[in-house]
Amino acid sequence: MRKKIMIINGSPCKNGNTATVVKWAARGAREAGAFVEIVEAVKIENKVGGYSGCWKCNDSDEYRCVIRDETSSLVWHA
Repeated sequence: MRKKIMIINGSPCKNGNTATVVKWAARGAREAGAFVEIVEAVKIENKVGGYSGCWKCNDSDEYRCVIRDETSSLVWHA
């Protein structure tokens, strides 16, 4: 089974150093056989709540966060 990797780029600079390193990492992972999705955090609308440490994600088979905010739309698409 191929690995699935989601890289979240937190930099607001579209073509900055972080974006370059993210692209290098994604390319290397793809060359190694992984599925890679890059998420640009700056494109996520509104504000995202902080981590609460409630661990309720462990109560489901999907291990998804129970807090519904803009990150709820981040799902694997491959």
